[in-house]
Amino acid sequence: MRQKRGVVVVGAVTIFAIFTVLLLVTFSALSFVLARTDADRADRAAQTTAAYYAADAAAWERVDEAAALLADDPASAAQRFTGGQLVLADGRATVTLQTPVCDALTLYSEVELLLQDGYVASMHTVRWQCAPAQE
Repeated sequence: MRQKRGVVVVGAVTIFAIFTVLLLVTFSALSFVLARTDADRADRAAQTTAAYYAADAAAWERVDEAAALLADDPASAAQRFTGGQLVLADGRATVTLQTPVCDALTLYSEVELLLQDGYVASMHTVRWQCAPAQE
């Protein structure tokens, strides 16, 4: 006599194997999509970080330029300074800058320079903040 149980067992094993393969394919596709998304996010973060450091260096160059103008001729430094604001008051100069980082971010910086005998004696960073660009 033939046993029908063997057919049912083989059919259940086949269905289980197909289900397992489908699960593995689904999870591997999901893992691939998530890995690609994470890689894209990491690339954007690296580009934004590089742009921030470039803006940071440009802002410090502008502060150094303001300090050089102040050392050369403090009386006309504010008129000769371009690309930001230079305000002289009570032996101090305040440099205010807005340096674009990327389309969405701007580096807002304010540095106070203490003047002594026509030279910049010290610098104090009042504000150095990366924030969404204001239009």
